[in-house]
Amino acid sequence: MSNLPNIITVLRILLVAPTAWLLWEALYLEAFVLMVVAGLSDALDGFLARRFNWISKLGATLDPLADKLLVAAMFVVFTIQGYVPLWVAAIVLGRDVTIVCGAGVYKLLYEEVEISPTFVSKANTAMQIITVCLLMASLLPIGVLAEIAGQLVQPCFYILAVLGVASGVDYVVTWVRKRTAKAKSANAMPACGVLPAKKISRSCRATTPSSSCSTSNARTSSSSTTLWLAPTRNYWTRSRRRSRNSAVTGFLVR
Repeated sequence: MSNLPNIITVLRILLVAPTAWLLWEALYLEAFVLMVVAGLSDALDGFLARRFNWISKLGATLDPLADKLLVAAMFVVFTIQGYVPLWVAAIVLGRDVTIVCGAGVYKLLYEEVEISPTFVSKANTAMQIITVCLLMASLLPIGVLAEIAGQLVQPCFYILAVLGVASGVDYVVTWVRKRTAKAKSANAMPACGVLPAKKISRSCRATTPSSSCSTSNARTSSSSTTLWLAPTRNYWTRSRRRSRNSAVTGFLVR
């Protein structure tokens, strides 16, 4: 049962092709029904994952992928049909391609990248869905509501373009900042063996495991003890030599 949200998400991905085909055939009412089903399935799998803690890495990857595939397919069909300007589609699709390619390059050069949606990204996704829904409503036979939806679509194109560019730049800036912060922390991390004896214990607690710290601290304390005891040992050695010399001298005098 824990895989139920993932199964629902896969079924939503399978609805992308029929929805795009219905749009291509200008069957907008049937396509709208499939889009509503996809939206309800999205809400259902999210509720099940949160309610029963059926959260998985696969689900975290498939869920946004299903939404992106559906929105991208609708934008492509509407652009070919002339309902969406080409420059809007280029921004919407180019932003997603930039993020995917950037994540791949970052992983190839540095490490695995965690794509966590930012506020700007969530706003962009919401505006994409609103724009598609308004455009779909403007093509349905619903009279005055279709005219109102058609008038609202044009402003949404400009808002979507701004959010698309802003979210793409936001992702790039976030990755660059994370990489720069990691590089600085790696360069600023000192090694325990280079620091003085007074600072070695504190630095080890911050940079090395407890076993290595205890070893280095033990070496430090033993060396410090040796330095403190060295004058005492020399004093007793000289005292013993003097007592031996005085005994030999006394014996000879006798």
